[in-house]
Amino acid sequence: MYQIEYRPPRLVLTRWAPPFAPHELSAIMTELGSTFERLSPTKVLVCSDIRVSRALPHEQAELAIRSFKAHDPALLAGGFLFAAEGSMGLQLLRVASEAGSNRFASSSRDEILAWFKELTTPEELVEIREWLAPEPSEPSVEFSLPAGIG
Repeated sequence: MYQIEYRPPRLVLTRWAPPFAPHELSAIMTELGSTFERLSPTKVLVCSDIRVSRALPHEQAELAIRSFKAHDPALLAGGFLFAAEGSMGLQLLRVASEAGSNRFASSSRDEILAWFKELTTPEELVEIREWLAPEPSEPSVEFSLPAGIG
């Protein structure tokens, strides 16, 4: 399951709950890439809450790295919040380090917020803080863009 929300002018908020069926992650990455293209030339900030997941199959981790590298020109920064338990954290640390220096991954909500603080407006930081509620929530299969985008 996943959830992607766009908050103008440059914030994209996501929730992920892998594992995904083989075709799902590819479709999600395509959808995310299309969003970035529609918003071009604006460079986006992406904040991902992945705390409800504990692991990502190896093939999907590799696909995520390739996709994130391909989307790098459209990305100002991306942060991943993961659960402290499970192997997902190690996988996301690898994804973040291999996909580019403009990505950060942590199991600490406070660390993610501190990292985004230097990159965001006060309003964007409020949106991120609210998105990363103290308790993780299950994503809905949802994709939203405001009217006039897309």
